[in-house]
Amino acid sequence: MELILPVSLGTRNQDELYAIAGAVLRSQDKDIILDASRLEFIDPHGIAVLGALLSPLTDRNISMPWLSNNLAGYLARMDFFKHLEIGSVDIPDWARHPHPERLVELTCVTDSTVTDDLANRLADAITGRLTHAAPNDDLDEDGKNQYLRFRYPLWYALSELLENAVTHARTHGHLRSNVWVAAQYYEKNKEVKMSVVDNGCGFLRTLGKEPELVEHTHLGAIRTALMERVSCNRNSPYIYGHGNQGVGLTTTMRIANEARGKLMIASGNAYLETAEMRGSQLPNNGLWNGVAIAFSCRRHALPGINVRRLLPETELDLSPQVQFV
Repeated sequence: MELILPVSLGTRNQDELYAIAGAVLRSQDKDIILDASRLEFIDPHGIAVLGALLSPLTDRNISMPWLSNNLAGYLARMDFFKHLEIGSVDIPDWARHPHPERLVELTCVTDSTVTDDLANRLADAITGRLTHAAPNDDLDEDGKNQYLRFRYPLWYALSELLENAVTHARTHGHLRSNVWVAAQYYEKNKEVKMSVVDNGCGFLRTLGKEPELVEHTHLGAIRTALMERVSCNRNSPYIYGHGNQGVGLTTTMRIANEARGKLMIASGNAYLETAEMRGSQLPNNGLWNGVAIAFSCRRHALPGINVRRLLPETELDLSPQVQFV
């Protein structure tokens, strides 16, 4: 099978991204050729979707001919080739510099024991140097500081989002499913992009018996998953570190919407973006077996948001017991 990759692969053109995913998922061909001669741009969502899509295909011959030198170097910097065997690619030997304040390389999450640390890395990449918040900073007259108002609640929401992704992806017999994560801050337009993608069972299978799911379609399941506490995993055997309250996806959506961004969610044959809550069926036989979440926001809008107030009421004391900076 040979597919021609579009000019842009990621959130700019998700229709083509999921059309490619659908074609690969339905194919039994031994050779999968992804012609990159037209490809000019790929963002964290494109990287994470490809990671989740191609990583299980260990018995296939996957190649990406005509990939430009710049894109090959960028994908190598984002650890794409660390996880995947891709043929017909010349990877440049570029120097590598750490940039924790603006990117998280492609990361494969295999269990919940790493979600707290990864959520912290994502919070660093999302906020950058906007705030140097720390738990021991001076408190204001309300007994709070920037860490308690902003940085810790953001970490908490991301941690729940990741833990939910791991636990839900591995239900209904998908025990080998993983979650793929990547993020980057783009200086030119001050935009943060983050992607959390799993190759598990999808929202419809996960929420099929929930009373809140009225419309038994993939789009209905996405809408239901955005309700607070529907995805709660308090009794999950995978939980590590803190009880899950089922508010990660809801709160992450609120953060994105408040910070001039949105979530873009695909599951099964459906897609929804949260800025205007518009949903549709994926065109061109598009398909995603699992849940793919793309987060975007404007970094400079984040300090004006009281993240703590966006969190639904929880049963937990959100005063941090551990320093996550």
